[in-house]
Amino acid sequence: MNSYGFREALLADVANRPETLRWKKRKILAALRDLFGMEVAFISRFTPTSREFDLVESHDPGFAADVLSAAATPLDQSYCFRIAIGHAPNLMPNAQEEPAVADISETLSLPVGAHLSVPIVLSSGRTYGMLCAFSRKPNSELADRDVALFTLCADLLSRDIEAVILDDLPKSTAADEFSKTLAETSFDFFLQPITSMPGRVPVGFELLTRFAPELGSVEQIFDRARHLDMVMTLEEKVARTASRVLARLDRSVWLAINFSVSSIESCDFEAIFPPDYRDRLVLEITEHERVVDYASFLARIKALRGFGFRIAVDDVGAGYSSLRHVLQLRPEILKIDRSFVAGIDQSPDQQTFVRAIREYAASYGGMVIAEGVETASEEAELVRLGAYLAQGYHIAKPRRWTEVLPPC
Repeated sequence: MNSYGFREALLADVANRPETLRWKKRKILAALRDLFGMEVAFISRFTPTSREFDLVESHDPGFAADVLSAAATPLDQSYCFRIAIGHAPNLMPNAQEEPAVADISETLSLPVGAHLSVPIVLSSGRTYGMLCAFSRKPNSELADRDVALFTLCADLLSRDIEAVILDDLPKSTAADEFSKTLAETSFDFFLQPITSMPGRVPVGFELLTRFAPELGSVEQIFDRARHLDMVMTLEEKVARTASRVLARLDRSVWLAINFSVSSIESCDFEAIFPPDYRDRLVLEITEHERVVDYASFLARIKALRGFGFRIAVDDVGAGYSSLRHVLQLRPEILKIDRSFVAGIDQSPDQQTFVRAIREYAASYGGMVIAEGVETASEEAELVRLGAYLAQGYHIAKPRRWTEVLPPC
């Protein structure tokens, strides 16, 4: 096959997402099976009444067939189900010594020796199925770190599995389900202080959204919203709910809230936030979307400033978009990405970058915030460079907003 034919075949394979996912599943199963010396590895999926095998990998076709024959086992008599609901451990160096599975017939009939299994959890909180591997012989060398590796693989698979599930749904149906989830979900806010250096006097807070654990991580929920073109819907709900935080915020400090480019362009912030809130609010532009029409975007930024809002650019230096935002928008606040802060006390190149950003911001009256300050030596070097505002775990950890702000 020539290079053009190879490229076309590759693009066709990537375009066929379910087949690409099946290839990835096989690769992960084979790698886990061989890495841990197991005889079989598989992915199962749950239905309301049963456990089904999605994919099974084994060097021994006969043994794989024996494993597949267990699909007829009642759900509550399966390893997958008992581990998923917490009635059996994820890691069993020797399943025949584990009381939680002693009554399962396959424990002796296959038999099952070493067994390792973790759930594949979707962003909705639903358990899709299990990622498992086992052998007929015990293995006393298996440890918790091995469970961690399986969990990482399960998390990676869950994102691709969910993407295929969403692709199979009519987008309007998936969007309706997501909208219903948002409508029925309350979420919490945490505040991370932004302080002056030295002295650590709070000058503002960054608002961090936290969802109910069963919905998935913040990253998973926003990934789902992006897939459904519903980021603006989600961020608008965050904005409306954040008003209760602003109501308790002292007038001497400000609140930074992250928004995508599309939300900056289209959300009716001037209706959401009353005039007396706006001088304490910073609209922080994230890196996830690019600006298609800068002339229109600049006009929108000008209008927002006219309403009293301030503008920040997040993750400065992390990508081309953030640097272009800095040059085009001349934001009131520039937040230097963590990658330029970590180890800055040991890196002349990072020091040069931070100094240049600080000097550029000072040329028009902007402020610089160093994100992700984790050590005293990083803090000291930033002060030496003239970057006098910072946030990070070394400065102060995020706390629930009701613990930070006094009641009205």
